[in-house]
Amino acid sequence: MAYSNSIATHPRLSGNAVKLYPFFERNHVAEAEQVVEIITRTRRDNPTGTIAILVRNRSHLREIVEQIKTAGLRFRAIDIELLCHKSVVRDLLTLTRALINPADRLAWFAFLRAPWCGLLLKDIAALARIKKNQNDRGVIFKEKTVWGLMCDENHWHNISADAMTRIRRVREILKPCINHRQRQSLRMTVEAVWQALGGPACLNPVIEVGNYMANNLDDVMIYLDYLEKQEEAGDIQDSANFEKGLNALYATPDLDADDTLQIMTIHKAKGLEFDTVIVPGLGRAPRNNDKRLLKWTEQPHWVMWV
Repeated sequence: MAYSNSIATHPRLSGNAVKLYPFFERNHVAEAEQVVEIITRTRRDNPTGTIAILVRNRSHLREIVEQIKTAGLRFRAIDIELLCHKSVVRDLLTLTRALINPADRLAWFAFLRAPWCGLLLKDIAALARIKKNQNDRGVIFKEKTVWGLMCDENHWHNISADAMTRIRRVREILKPCINHRQRQSLRMTVEAVWQALGGPACLNPVIEVGNYMANNLDDVMIYLDYLEKQEEAGDIQDSANFEKGLNALYATPDLDADDTLQIMTIHKAKGLEFDTVIVPGLGRAPRNNDKRLLKWTEQPHWVMWV
C-alpha cells in the first residue's frame, strides 16, 4: 500500500488548519494572554464563528479565565470555574474563619485587608506592633488578639487617620456579632455581617460582563448554603474538611452568554463541533496515574521430577 502524507488542512482555509504557539518556559499568564489574543483575532476575522477552549484538566484554566474576564469577554462554561477561586467567596471564607476563631490572626489580618475595610499593609503592620518607648521600633504583640487590638486604641501607634476611621467603622459592625458568637446560626451571622460591611457593594465594579453582579450574588448564596449544611451549633467542627469540600464546588456559569465562546474539558467536547478550537496546556505534565492497566495474580509453576 502506498504511503500518503497526512497534512492538517481544511478546504475552506487558505493556510494551515493547525497553528502551534510554543512556550519554552512555564509562563501560564503569558499562555493565557496568548489565548485571549487568539480569541480577539479570530472574532475579528470571523465574527459569527464559534470558539471552544478545551483543556485536559480544569486546573489549566485558572489564569485563562482570569484573563478572559479582564478582557471583558463573555463565555459559557459549566462546572469549570471553582467556587473557591472567586474573590467574593475568598472574602466570605476569611470572614467565616475570623468569626469562628478570634485567635486566627491570619484570618483577621486578611479581614482588615478585604475590600470592606481596605487597610494598607503598613497600617496592619503598625496595628500588630506595640511600642515600649518613643525610640523603640516595636515588637510583634502576640498575647492579644487582633480583635483586642482593634478595640484598644492605646495600641494604635503609627496608624494613619484613615485607618483609624476604617477600623472604628468595622468594629462597631462586628461588636454585636462577637458578643453573641455561637448563639445563632453561623450562616445568618456571616451573611448579616457581610451585608452590614457593604459586601455586595464590594463586588468588582471594574469588570462589567453581562450579569456579573447577579452571578457573584449566586456564588455568595452557594457558599452560604454550603456553610449552613456544614455548621454545627453555630460552629465548624473540622475547618480542614470544610475547606476541602468547598474546593469541590463550582461557580455559577454565565447562562446568558451565547455559545460563540465555550470553555470545557476535552472529555465533555466529544461529539461537538466548533469553527475554532484552542487547546492550551499541552506542555503541562499530566496527572500521575499509578493505576495498573492490567491486574493479574501470578501463580508459581511447580515441576515435579520423579
